[in-house]
Amino acid sequence: MKKSTSESTSSMLLKPPRWSKLLFFTAVISMTTLFIVTSIPDSVAQVGCECNEYVYLNETTTGGAVHKFLVNADGTFTEIGSPWYDNTVTGDDLEQPHGLGVDLNGFLYIGEKARSTSEIRKLDCNGNIFPESEFAFTTGGQTNIVSDGNSIFYNNRNNLLHYGDFVEVDVCSQQVLGTVDFCDASYGGLTGGLSGFDWGFYKDIRTNTMYATTGWNTGTQEVFIFNLTDFDNDPATCIDPITLGTALPDVFITGITTDADENMYIVTRGPNECGTIYKYGPGPNYPLLATSATDCNEDGTGYAQAIGIVYSETTNLLYVSTLSAIDDCVSTFDTSLVYLGSTVPSPGTGDNAKGIAITKECCPTSSSVVIDTGFCASVGDNVFLQELIDCEGTICEGMWTEAVGNTGMTYNSCNNSITIDALGGCGTFTIASNGAAANAQCPAFEITMNICATVTPDAPTIAVTDNDCATNTPGAFSVTTPCGAGSTLEWSTDNGTTWSTTAPTYDANTIQTVIARCANDADNACAAEAVPITTNPDASCAVNCPTPNCFGITIQQN
Repeated sequence: MKKSTSESTSSMLLKPPRWSKLLFFTAVISMTTLFIVTSIPDSVAQVGCECNEYVYLNETTTGGAVHKFLVNADGTFTEIGSPWYDNTVTGDDLEQPHGLGVDLNGFLYIGEKARSTSEIRKLDCNGNIFPESEFAFTTGGQTNIVSDGNSIFYNNRNNLLHYGDFVEVDVCSQQVLGTVDFCDASYGGLTGGLSGFDWGFYKDIRTNTMYATTGWNTGTQEVFIFNLTDFDNDPATCIDPITLGTALPDVFITGITTDADENMYIVTRGPNECGTIYKYGPGPNYPLLATSATDCNEDGTGYAQAIGIVYSETTNLLYVSTLSAIDDCVSTFDTSLVYLGSTVPSPGTGDNAKGIAITKECCPTSSSVVIDTGFCASVGDNVFLQELIDCEGTICEGMWTEAVGNTGMTYNSCNNSITIDALGGCGTFTIASNGAAANAQCPAFEITMNICATVTPDAPTIAVTDNDCATNTPGAFSVTTPCGAGSTLEWSTDNGTTWSTTAPTYDANTIQTVIARCANDADNACAAEAVPITTNPDASCAVNCPTPNCFGITIQQN
């Protein structure tokens, strides 16, 4: 893993698994309704939510600002705040905001500027910036930021001094968890953040796939596709560009996004600030599907100096930001790349726009909700409270608090997660908002969650001894590692469709595949399965049996 000269291995944080599947059992009590949900694999507590998409837009001049827009069903925007965050009012915190990452709690991570020694700052979805004492991660400069779980990722403008080309950071410890590098170093930010660096950086939340472009690179322009798990490797994963069905022109390529069909949309800036958008189909061939008209004229409308791009699931439209102080701040395109006009006309956000991001934020539909929820877990498992609420997006307004007297679990107020410390841990947690915050989109609400974790037992180990006609030995199944206290051994011969506490009988005439599991006595849905075993019976004894009764087979002699 690439580190700065002053960085030691001890500062690299051991990372937990990115996802552990949990089984939830939920009772929800709202104002007038009680319903029970059981046996929902990988699911969560059912809470009525109203969700909307919001676009965030960085303004890098005139003192620095970040704008927030509600995406309306007709494709238009409604601005939230004037602006949502104004650096000229709050102080010199985001003088040239770069990058827009949003974590699973709805917190935003935005760079103060793009140059070396820039700090990434943390904001809530109402536009309040956290003090540097709570979060301020120094980078080598960055242009875009994405997130996953409790991590943020940024593309690094100066990887000679700071880690690698793409860096993963834990938002609570502010420690580097991993890096990904370009195999060809000329694509990276090797010049102190002044030129020759990647710009576009995007994560498809539907597939957890990451996309990057070479941005201002003065050589060949490329697109890169990689995965979250690539950040888990040490030494750092090295990535090569993909081969597009039709090569992009040798111009700057910046913003990149995808739609629900995994089509890619790529923004380019050619000579004379000409803006063009390209659409490519999914891999492995990545065919060129469409190209927008090229706009070179800064005449008050259009997308000269186009730079960033996002796709809206609400409208099935694309929104493109521009650096131009004259043309649209945000332009609208359909997925065939036909320009539909201005979404945010100039000078709708002041001087010029740059980084753009889209997220889905939700409000509870009931003002008061109580949830009783249980889930299967093991000691040491980490669960985000936000993931226990079944909304299409994030309830980002309000504040989480824990009740006094919780047992067997530890609450982390930084990322609003719980860690299971002991078997049968239970706790109560509440998220509440008075609806009075500046830029608030939700009315007052309170959600209380009563949570209990049922332990998932350790899996058993099973074995099979196949029958042997030569020695007249019958076949049998056995348990080499039994279930522990509080759990019961169960067997299945139909790939887990049905389970029985009675061990199956070995069949010398049929190949069998058998699974065993240890099921929690309090809740048998919390179970751990052994590796399946398959028999290999000796069929010869069915024809040539040394005794009248061969392993349960009766031979009738006439």
